[in-house]
Amino acid sequence: DMPPEDQPCAAVHVRRTDIVLHDEFSRKYFPIEAYLKKLKEQHPEIRDIVLFTDDANAIEEAQEFHPDYHWMYLEKKRYRGSEGGWENQIPSNTPDEEMVALLS
Repeated sequence: DMPPEDQPCAAVHVRRTDIVLHDEFSRKYFPIEAYLKKLKEQHPEIRDIVLFTDDANAIEEAQEFHPDYHWMYLEKKRYRGSEGGWENQIPSNTPDEEMVALLS
């Protein structure tokens, strides 16, 4: 369900699955709320968000804790957290499908 063309939206990229695999050298984990806080500061009127993520938990977190936003995302298989491990970055086991998802 896409919003009207003249309605503003934001794109948010939440990359998480490799964060939990490193200790002192990892990037910091940010909850969805942290992204929304920045969005509210700059564009409080935006309610439609395209969510790009490698973590199934991020989608559930967005929908469960922030239902007042309209979340749009690509329907595809995703790992939860570090479930796939560092070595396996293709949750669908279909490299072609993953490439299409990456390019879209």
